[in-house]
Amino acid sequence: MCDAPPHGLEYSDHQTQWSKTGCPCGTKKENIASLLADKNVDYHLVKATHDLDLMEVRFKTAFGKHFCDTITIDAEEDEPEEELEEKATKKVTKKNSIAKAPKAGTKKKAISQKAS
Repeated sequence: MCDAPPHGLEYSDHQTQWSKTGCPCGTKKENIASLLADKNVDYHLVKATHDLDLMEVRFKTAFGKHFCDTITIDAEEDEPEEELEEKATKKVTKKNSIAKAPKAGTKKKAISQKAS
């Protein structure tokens, strides 16, 4: 869950002390993309603000097929972290339950395949 873009002008026009060099730890989106591919992990972005739109575009490009989706929770200014987490959890849970719901006729087909 993100409430602010990563350090660096690549992700935002907000000036920070790390604007030119990016994250002080040296992590780049390419490092993350490599880890996602090596471990076959799907990336889901939960964003609390539209300040993350540019980051989302950059990550989608860098992460390729490992960037699965974005869930926007539309945070209120100065909203407590606990409330943001609750909003995010509700949206992610709802999205996952919809995605995992069996399609009509799926169960019957699976049962009939076992009998064959």
